Amino acid sequence: MLDYIKFDRKSISFGESILEFDEPLSEVIIVARKYIVFRIDTETQENDRNVFCYGFDGVLQWIIVANDYPDGKSQVSSIYMMNGKLYAFRYCGVEEEININNGEILHSELIK
Repeated sequence: MLDYIKFDRKSISFGESILEFDEPLSEVIIVARKYIVFRIDTETQENDRNVFCYGFDGVLQWIIVANDYPDGKSQVSSIYMMNGKLYAFRYCGVEEEININNGEILHSELIK
């Protein structure tokens, strides 16, 4: 278990790991006491892969899968936990249930 997790606009520190990014972080979630999942808030990113998962050892586990959506703007706008499951909500109005172990999309639904 980690002693601390600290994040600011462009970095996350935990254990002996420090992760730094060019774009600002907007949400950080601890999942299953072994993963740190976070979203990078960016208008400049050219694809929709803006959710990352790292293990407590500082090793990248996965990056959310890129999907093609009709309106073209499909970055994740929010991540959240509900009933022990990880969800991502995209700008295009699609909610996705994410497999925490590999980032695979288990289910998606248009809820806009």
